[in-house]
Amino acid sequence: MQKKLNFAYSCCQGSYWMIYAPLCSFASVFLLAKGYSNSEIGVVFALSNILAALLQPVAADVADRSRRFSVIDVVRLFTLAILAATGGIFLLKGRSLLLSLTCIAAMSLHISLQPLINTIPFRLSETGYVVGFGLGRSIGSACYSLAVFLLGVLVDFLSESVLPLASIFSTLLLLASLRFTNRAWKSCTLPGGTAAAAQKEKDQDISLVVFLKKHKIFFVINIGIFSLYISNSVLNNYMAQIVSSAGGSHQDLGRILSLMALLEIPVLACFHQLKRRFSCQCMIVIAAFFYIVKTFLCYAASSVALIYVAQVFQMFSFALLLPSMVHFIDQIMEPGEAVKGQAFYITSTTAANIVASLAGGGILDVLGVKPLLLISLAFSAAGTLLIAGFIGKTRQA
Repeated sequence: MQKKLNFAYSCCQGSYWMIYAPLCSFASVFLLAKGYSNSEIGVVFALSNILAALLQPVAADVADRSRRFSVIDVVRLFTLAILAATGGIFLLKGRSLLLSLTCIAAMSLHISLQPLINTIPFRLSETGYVVGFGLGRSIGSACYSLAVFLLGVLVDFLSESVLPLASIFSTLLLLASLRFTNRAWKSCTLPGGTAAAAQKEKDQDISLVVFLKKHKIFFVINIGIFSLYISNSVLNNYMAQIVSSAGGSHQDLGRILSLMALLEIPVLACFHQLKRRFSCQCMIVIAAFFYIVKTFLCYAASSVALIYVAQVFQMFSFALLLPSMVHFIDQIMEPGEAVKGQAFYITSTTAANIVASLAGGGILDVLGVKPLLLISLAFSAAGTLLIAGFIGKTRQA
């Protein structure tokens, strides 16, 4: 049963990140082809993240406190909404307000799912079986890597019209994965009901205001995460423009994103072993430092070759930071706070995406790629200093 639960969660992660590839990573390619400017694309990204920031606390609160709906039920509802929105993107032709709103809806719903997807293995582990976040997330990276590589080729040989179709296909896969996961979870019962229901009885109802007052240092650390993720968001949202400025093609974009995801896999898959040797706090600080290194290499790149080299540090930055933060939050949070903690972390990264999207598109249009990357480098350094200064002051719950 443990293998079945891990396989089910891996399928959820894999299909979730397959949606991200056409919907978000290739959003600039899709919207540029539809006639949007960099500034307009930035507004679409920003509004998507603003809406996601509003949705995340609500979804997390329902998942944490509801005895009627499980976290998988909430994820399934959002996924159905994504399917409807991606279908709308496929049907709409040309640059329009309706297309912009539909893209914003699809992207915001997808972003809102991340803290809930991250929480699923901890809920599944309530059955008594060990379900690893790192292993599941490594499968997510592998599926994302394959997806962006294929999309880079398909967009070059066909057109950007394949992107909405890829989003629809991946969303259907996520719905199937959620059904499989839910059935596996329900088959692991405790006396009196499912493991999740039993845990709900023990959970403490805690409001967001009380949560923030209780975790002041965690709030400060997330300001550092916000600053760090400015550079992460710039590199993710505008990689198409960064690659193009260095003389690269859509195929180069696909290969770079694919390489980036492939290099995440070893760290994510082996994170359980890393956690035995190093504390989550230590790994978070190390990951923050390597964000500086990666951003600097992209800034210094005068050719596509150095952008490829910069992706090597993805395994020491994002691939190390994500599972470290997810487990760190689980360690310092008490029952009833878990999903809120994960949601607050993702909200910090979402807020960074908002700022990077709004400011990034304008900076690209007015100043170009290099000034944008230099500003991102400054934010990386500031975030690293803040995280290193405060993370040692946290205590486990």
